[in-house]
Amino acid sequence: MHKSYHIPVLREEVARYLLHKNDGIYVDGTLGGGGHAEYLLGQLNSNACYIGIDQDSDAITFARNRLSHYQNVIFEQSNFKDTHSVLGKLNIHYIDGFFLDLGISSHQIENPMRGFTYMNDGPLDMRMDQRQSSSAYNLLNESSETDLKTIFRDFGEERYAGRIAQRISRAREKQPIQTSKQLCRIIDEAVSKGPPIKSYARIFQALRIAVNAELTILDSTLKNCLTFIRNEGRLVIITYHSLEDRIVKSFLKQQENPCVCPPEFPHCVCGSKPRVKILTKRPVKANENEIRLNARARSAHLRAGEIL
Repeated sequence: MHKSYHIPVLREEVARYLLHKNDGIYVDGTLGGGGHAEYLLGQLNSNACYIGIDQDSDAITFARNRLSHYQNVIFEQSNFKDTHSVLGKLNIHYIDGFFLDLGISSHQIENPMRGFTYMNDGPLDMRMDQRQSSSAYNLLNESSETDLKTIFRDFGEERYAGRIAQRISRAREKQPIQTSKQLCRIIDEAVSKGPPIKSYARIFQALRIAVNAELTILDSTLKNCLTFIRNEGRLVIITYHSLEDRIVKSFLKQQENPCVCPPEFPHCVCGSKPRVKILTKRPVKANENEIRLNARARSAHLRAGEIL
């Protein structure tokens, strides 16, 4: 039952970089089905505190059941961008580690009613948090053609972004676009060269990112997390596509070398001090054995930093 929700990626590597204190306070901002949490809790002692945050109520329910034998877990249905508020509610000021696994879970992908994938027909929803009002359906049927083109280009890096947006604009004049298969048929008409399946993946990714404001939230969370991770604490993030990875890489580099002095200056005079020591000079990737057991691990990139 446990594996049916989501197989945790790079779990040993996450533990190696994240768990520097066996009795620390750790926040898992993307709890999911609790796969990473179960492994990490097995490495921690009973005095540790593990706070699992997820905006998906299905994930919280599943993780509660999976981790029911641990007494040192706190579950919070929220978005990881609100971690500071969650900690305030719990009267916790600083934590020892913050972990984000930004991948969408297998459970979410395989449930056609959630609308995350082109592989099953279902309603175009894509909301991580079902309490949110705006879905992919609203985005597709209410956004301007120009806005759709921008979403597909910026979040999906789709070469046919303009043509697909134009076809969507025409199609919805006749009837609302409600299902995955409807959208795939429109993409078929717009893509003239090569198999359309890659365009399906890029368009669905772009819509999911836009619906859930994923990149904006990641960027703001990274900027805020330094206020609640204590010195010597760890930040560990797993990304699955270049847009996310670029944000994480840029943040870590900027925090490790925040100097804004012109390069011709012989030494720093701006006074900016490093806030992070990068622990992964290159992203950590899954080995072939893990990829063989879990194909989704192939695109995973882990980056980690120590707070100074």
